[in-house]
Amino acid sequence: MRHRNHIVLNAFALGVLACSNDRPTSPRFAAAAVGVRSLGTQPASPLAIGAIDSIYLAITGSSPEFGGIAADPDDGIELMLTDTLRQSEVRATVLAALGQRFSARHAAKPWHRVSVKYSYATLAAWRNALMAPVLNAPGGVGIGIDHRRNLVRIGVAEDSTIGATRAKVAQLGIPEDAVLIEVQSQPRRLSGTLWDTYRPTRAGFFIGVYYTGGASGCTLGPVAQVGLSYYFLTAAHCTDDFGLNDHSTVAQTTNGPTIGFETGLKSPPGFFSTGHCDAGAPTFCVHSDVVVISYAIGVTNDLGTIARTINKNQFANGSLFLSSPDYTTIDNVEGHSGQGAAQTGYEIDKVGAISGWTYGYVQDPCYTYNVAGSDQRNVCFYNVNGASSNGDSGAPTFGPPTSFVGATLFGVLSTGTSASFQYSSMTAIFSDLSLSPSSWFFCAC
Repeated sequence: MRHRNHIVLNAFALGVLACSNDRPTSPRFAAAAVGVRSLGTQPASPLAIGAIDSIYLAITGSSPEFGGIAADPDDGIELMLTDTLRQSEVRATVLAALGQRFSARHAAKPWHRVSVKYSYATLAAWRNALMAPVLNAPGGVGIGIDHRRNLVRIGVAEDSTIGATRAKVAQLGIPEDAVLIEVQSQPRRLSGTLWDTYRPTRAGFFIGVYYTGGASGCTLGPVAQVGLSYYFLTAAHCTDDFGLNDHSTVAQTTNGPTIGFETGLKSPPGFFSTGHCDAGAPTFCVHSDVVVISYAIGVTNDLGTIARTINKNQFANGSLFLSSPDYTTIDNVEGHSGQGAAQTGYEIDKVGAISGWTYGYVQDPCYTYNVAGSDQRNVCFYNVNGASSNGDSGAPTFGPPTSFVGATLFGVLSTGTSASFQYSSMTAIFSDLSLSPSSWFFCAC
């Protein structure tokens, strides 16, 4: 599955504000700073900053007692009120403002009135007043209204900025109990994919293999530890000369930072004299298609893990976007500690840089075939009925995990089509490259 063309991905999704930490409401108030207009008792009429904000402010226009709204797990409603005696009137306003679908889902469910101190309009005015001072300052992360806690919630990047932010709140004369300031992670665009420069490096990510006169785009295969040294596998055909050390360098992402160098450990090509190829065969035959790459100094790795994306498919591409957690652990390795090989009907998964996480079932555990567009014949490879694509070569193939743990490493992907992929088994890799299962560790197992 030779691949020399690179694909540029520009996919992202907007992040969301992560909130945490409870804080009970405090009865204390902050005094207004001298010479600064106080917003503490009579805030300016707020402007809506978004669609849902405009609906809430419209509710307060008709029902000033409205302090917010929240649904419970059973679709019941908590209605925040500065005057609980006005529950019926405010409820009617809310149902009218939020529409028929909201009414159909919640109207017949229990509604609970919750007494709060501040109206939504008051909180919105304080939020608006704090928005620029908080978000334009170094370390400002986000700001919003917490309906259940009946306060303005402010996120900052570090503890060291909390004091300065609290001073801004006091300067505007906003009550201390109306604001929660907490450390939050900076929201980010969710552009994490198998094409990212990722540390520590992990099986399943895109790599560029560079050699004299050319380059190939392939997939980072299983990571191995031998003594104090670390290596990873990928497909031998991703390099220039199948059976020779052509001193290829490997980078993560196109023209990205170098992460490794080809070693002399490479699947050996067999010729007609081996008895595995007949007279009409291509130039050479192989039992595995693997090269060992030595990690560059300072490049970290995550031994015993495989990148995990959001979902997997069988006959269509899986996702390239990383899930959370973003890895699957390897708990067993074929050929190590008595772990047997896959059999016909076994589910085999793979994570490749181009088609992502796909899976299929072993159709033939000893499939021999000529590789299209080459002078190579692959002898006794596994054949699986799952999708693959150019650039997936080198991908780890594994038995499906239970949740995020328990994957069994079965091999390294060599070739494929849109409806199948073929892989070198770990047994063949250990044998062909003369690697000892007792000293080459692909997991902490």
